[in-house]
Amino acid sequence: MQTQRDSLSAVNLNDEAALENLQQAYQAASKVFTILDTVMASAINLGVETTVA
Repeated sequence: MQTQRDSLSAVNLNDEAALENLQQAYQAASKVFTILDTVMASAINLGVETTVA
C-alpha cells in the first residue's frame, strides 16, 4: 500500500533529498562569497576611512 501511494505521488524521496543537499551547498557557497566580498573590500580600502561597516 505504501509503495503504491509513493509511486502515485510522483515525488522521489531520493531526488528531494538531493535537492535539499544542493540547496544547502548553494547557501554555504553564498555565505563564503559574502565573506570574501567583505574581506576583499576591506583589503582594497586599507588605510582609507569609509562609512561601510
